[in-house]
Amino acid sequence: MEVTCTGCSLLCEDIKIIVENGRIVKDFGSCIVGNEKLRMAFSPERFKEYLAVEDGSLKRLSGDEMAEKVAEMLKSSRKPLLYGWCNSTCEAISLGLKLAGKLNAYFDGPLSLYYGYAIMAAREKGFYKTTLDDVRENADHIIFWGANPAETFHRHMSKFSVFPRGLKAERGVESRILTVVDVRKTRTVAHNRLILQPGEDAALMEALTYMVETGQYPSESKLSLPLRRIASLVRDLKNSSFVAIFYGLGLLGSGKAEENLSALHRLTDALEKAGVRCVAMPLPGHYNSLGFIETCLKETGHPYALNFTPEGVKHSPAETSVVPILVKGEADAALIVSSNPLASLPFKAAQTLASLPFAALDYVETLTVKHAKYRVPVAISGLETGGTALRLDGVEMKLNPAVEPPEGILSDEEFLRKVYENL
Repeated sequence: MEVTCTGCSLLCEDIKIIVENGRIVKDFGSCIVGNEKLRMAFSPERFKEYLAVEDGSLKRLSGDEMAEKVAEMLKSSRKPLLYGWCNSTCEAISLGLKLAGKLNAYFDGPLSLYYGYAIMAAREKGFYKTTLDDVRENADHIIFWGANPAETFHRHMSKFSVFPRGLKAERGVESRILTVVDVRKTRTVAHNRLILQPGEDAALMEALTYMVETGQYPSESKLSLPLRRIASLVRDLKNSSFVAIFYGLGLLGSGKAEENLSALHRLTDALEKAGVRCVAMPLPGHYNSLGFIETCLKETGHPYALNFTPEGVKHSPAETSVVPILVKGEADAALIVSSNPLASLPFKAAQTLASLPFAALDYVETLTVKHAKYRVPVAISGLETGGTALRLDGVEMKLNPAVEPPEGILSDEEFLRKVYENL
């Protein structure tokens, strides 16, 4: 049978598995990340017990008892934070928004740190009208900018962007140009590899834009790259029919995200005016990053960093995203859903979160789970429970369960519904 892998936002739907006696005995087509997720389903390391910290020791609870405890914690909170969600189904996210509305809570996810702004910018530019399938069939120039898919999105190049044959890329990689722009050499293969100094991304994009528009060298260039390398890339870009740019944290995590994205979009506009079709998409890692934003937009009109109040939902990322909320001490309890913020948030924010009473839902015992007052094991989406998610290009994917979760273990959505009913 086939399952959809929720190891990353590619949501590969062609993973074949063989199930015997309720266990996966073989899988075909998964990458190292997907294979590890399949392995964890039956690993002795799997997190399977509902545990609460009471009087300094761990106490085992049933699922119903845990839902009551979590609901009581949230009800007694002045202003709770509901965080995570990008590794949950759209249905669970929708239920989380209802919880936040009932509790007048903060609601946010990892996207407010980096990718949320980029996804919204790409959405406004109309780039999500293009799908990965369209890229596979028609793109003849692929650019990875500040991204290393060979070690993060393992099947991106083999399934969608570089190696497969397409309608206008009949010889696969031999019909495409592959350009990689980064600050160091990575394992991602390239025909053109441009190594920049940190912080030069916007300057390179501006130089490319100027040369595409005017056909002339920029009069002043402070780039570390020689102009001949830039001119060679411009020739390749203008000789292409469809350029697809995929970018990652190398572009967004440098402290210049807005400047870099503005320069990137000016470059895509210049190529479009020159008769070259061009799209630029971010590469968020969490499998339902697009689903998080689209569900929030559909139900609240805002994409992330939400503050539910009696007067309505407020959205001001500088004030209502996870980092300022925690650093300013504005949340006094938290519900963490399928995320590991203690390992990813800035130190001050993580330190504050660790000092709060909070519940953590996950299928593995992460650093966040180990520090939680209420530790809630959940089923693995796409393998043990179904739902809906959006691929990194915005395509809706249906998740269908293939095996049963461990006895007594619920999905995110099922557990959250029990919490909601106990409020």
